[in-house]
Amino acid sequence: MARHIAFHRKHPVAATLVTLALSAIGLGGTLWACADSSCSPGWQLASPDYDCGGRAAISPGNDTRINILLLMRSLRPVDGPRKGAATDVNNPQFGGTFMTWPGLRAAFWPEAARDSQGDGAAANGHATDCAASAEATAAFNAALAVETGLPEAERTELARLRAQTGRGTADWGNAAISSRPGREYLSYLKAAEAFHKGDWQVARDSFGPLTRARSQWVAETAKYMPIRIGLRAAVAQAVDEYGDFAGPEKVDRAAVAEAGNAISAYLKAYPRGRYAASAEG
Repeated sequence: MARHIAFHRKHPVAATLVTLALSAIGLGGTLWACADSSCSPGWQLASPDYDCGGRAAISPGNDTRINILLLMRSLRPVDGPRKGAATDVNNPQFGGTFMTWPGLRAAFWPEAARDSQGDGAAANGHATDCAASAEATAAFNAALAVETGLPEAERTELARLRAQTGRGTADWGNAAISSRPGREYLSYLKAAEAFHKGDWQVARDSFGPLTRARSQWVAETAKYMPIRIGLRAAVAQAVDEYGDFAGPEKVDRAAVAEAGNAISAYLKAYPRGRYAASAEG
């Protein structure tokens, strides 16, 4: 203590600077939090609680999806060129020291630009993965391509309508569809539109009769869709305005049971079906 007082008297300016430096170190966490209170990763290796910045090691503080990815890659390492952090002014990745799940996903699985018009489901706050899925559109068009008894003009028209389904732009009234398989595919698209809009009951009522469709693709897909309807309906009210899980008490338990029953029904009807792996998973 005596040495400290002597130093302060002999070097008053230096002593003041040292004091300010120590104070800054002590306030470092507070200053960081004040800079952006909505998202402030802690600058330490251990992270017992989620703090929005994932680390390159499995940690309780990571987004669960980051931990799952790290587990998967530890079981099956991936060779090839390394990926860099995604460049996004709205997702700066905290200088490359930490990473968010959206940023990590964009780095490993970059997506093509989507239609800026969005879709009806997005406007209603529901997930839109199916509406925006290129794979789903390709599967639908592949089914159209091999569907017997479907006129070529209707095949083209149905493909056009599929591209609009889930985006709130489908014009059903002008669809020139008259063949039986064409009408089945059109009914499927209308049911899918209700699903994307979050109109669960209309989707249920619309897919139900289609399980008896002559088209094998329509019948099997209609049998599978109640699984997705149940799961989407179960969490529709359990996600808050920021996209975060609002708690298990918000989950629709009846819809969970509905999805479970739909899984059993689908696997019983199509034990080796095209969606069996998805249903079992």
